[in-house]
Amino acid sequence: MKTYKKFLSILDKSMLVAATTLFIALFGVSVAQIILRGFFKVSLLWAQDFCVLLTCWVMMLGCAVLFHRADHLAVTFLVDKLPPKLKLALSIITRILLLAFCLVLGYHGLTVVKVKMGLYYTSLRWPTGFAYLSLPVFGVTSVLFLIEKIIDSVTELFGHKNIDNTKE
Repeated sequence: MKTYKKFLSILDKSMLVAATTLFIALFGVSVAQIILRGFFKVSLLWAQDFCVLLTCWVMMLGCAVLFHRADHLAVTFLVDKLPPKLKLALSIITRILLLAFCLVLGYHGLTVVKVKMGLYYTSLRWPTGFAYLSLPVFGVTSVLFLIEKIIDSVTELFGHKNIDNTKE
């Protein structure tokens, strides 16, 4: 499990670096497009398609990282009122449901990618499937991250860790 956690840590950091780099590129292209249009009356014809592609990847990579770090938005006011063991059990059930969703997203995302590889961005002449490829990547990486969280939660619930912070 230690090796798996180290692998996920490297994957997390790599995805964050990729999302950050792509966001900087997205920002740069958008600013260049605004300046060129506003001051020089010239348009980068490929900018809009490229920005759509980058947005898909930034969003999906960023979501997977936030998901792994549990930095995403969550409405927990009801869950916070539950006893610790019930809260942990509900967390396991929720994560298993999310895992199923991510598996479906990964599988059907690949189906969509195959279809979209035959359609091209008008100005870039690249397959739109490159943007849709971010869906199965998100699905697969989220499954990997969820497996770690589920194992940790099950170990905490049934293992030797004391979740009540009381002496047994």
